[in-house]
Amino acid sequence: EPKPTEPAPTEPKPTEPAPTEPEPTQPEQDDRVTVLTGEVSSEDDVVTEDVSMGDGDVSAEIPAGVQLEEDTSTLTLTITEKDSSDSGVDLENGQVIKPLDVHMEGVSTENTQPITICLGKILPNGLNIGNVTLYHVEAGSANVMSQIMDLDELDAHNEFYYDPATGDITVAMATFSEVAAVSDTQMPWE
Repeated sequence: EPKPTEPAPTEPKPTEPAPTEPEPTQPEQDDRVTVLTGEVSSEDDVVTEDVSMGDGDVSAEIPAGVQLEEDTSTLTLTITEKDSSDSGVDLENGQVIKPLDVHMEGVSTENTQPITICLGKILPNGLNIGNVTLYHVEAGSANVMSQIMDLDELDAHNEFYYDPATGDITVAMATFSEVAAVSDTQMPWE
């Protein structure tokens, strides 16, 4: 019998398995999503004051005059990476593609005022990404967007600006659907 001043003997505890880390998995292509949300002031479903959303690589500038869906006070920008086979763009040898679904919830499908969206650096490092072509993919048809050489001149639907110093791609879109950035990795940079 143990003495009162000595601790009682303890029974051995069953061995517990060590916690294990879950196996890393590659997310599905459509799982990579960027979401920005912003409040808007409007009258008669038209934005009355410019609105900026985002503060990092991805951002949006919503100008006064954008047509909203009925009774909208919040806009939500969602950018989802898509599988390259969903782009509707035929690639040539040496080209790489990054398709994205760009959607601004709350903007009317009747809107004609372009919204400027900085998609950030969407193509991988180490590419000759100076030769960028951007496509606006709507209803299964891929249409080349116009490249503007000065960001301050980006103001019409289906225009884009590529910043070779940062790799950022900025688009102006009035209606939203998919875009696909294509870069030629073999042609000399223009």
